[in-house]
Amino acid sequence: MGLSVPFVVNFTLREMPKTAFPTFVPPMMAESTKAPFDAPDWIFEIKLDGYRAITVFDAAGKPHLWSRNGLPLEAKFPAVASAVSKLKLRSTILDGEVVAIDEKGIPRFQLLQRFQKQPTAPTLYYVFDILWHNDDDLTGKPLVDRKAVLERTLKPKAGIQLGSYVEADGKALFNLTKEKGWKGLSPNAKTVSTGRESEPQTGSR
Repeated sequence: MGLSVPFVVNFTLREMPKTAFPTFVPPMMAESTKAPFDAPDWIFEIKLDGYRAITVFDAAGKPHLWSRNGLPLEAKFPAVASAVSKLKLRSTILDGEVVAIDEKGIPRFQLLQRFQKQPTAPTLYYVFDILWHNDDDLTGKPLVDRKAVLERTLKPKAGIQLGSYVEADGKALFNLTKEKGWKGLSPNAKTVSTGRESEPQTGSR
């Protein structure tokens, strides 16, 4: 039997308020598919093995780093909190994953679990979506449009990386995740306008 890698498809996100900037956005749930697929109207991202993190920059530009359950993460991951505090953003919400990487630069959840007792592995914040920007609600826009805004708004820097993706070729990327021992994939329809994400039903955190 080959290595089983979760392969997930994104569906719905609880609607965010449209009239006021929110203080937190709950992540979207996902459902599993039986097999990987290729599709020209889909993009495919490697599922990172870390902690989901929503960063909310208030109107004054102060960032608040939240877990998927709405718990503060600043004390848990001070290096990531320091990195996002240097971003010059206001009334903006970023969606991403905090990871700890091994000597090869591969995220390993075991390193993240040990981080508070043995903070030896570097931690990074991978940002893969932007839900609000400058008090503008982007959740009604297609995913590819939000990613374009994200790429214009945020550049990779110390402690922060942008999540990458491929278009159409889900099967090839799925095979690569198996070879590398990564967690899985997050497929997303290019036109999805209700957010993104992504936790597989098996082995989710």
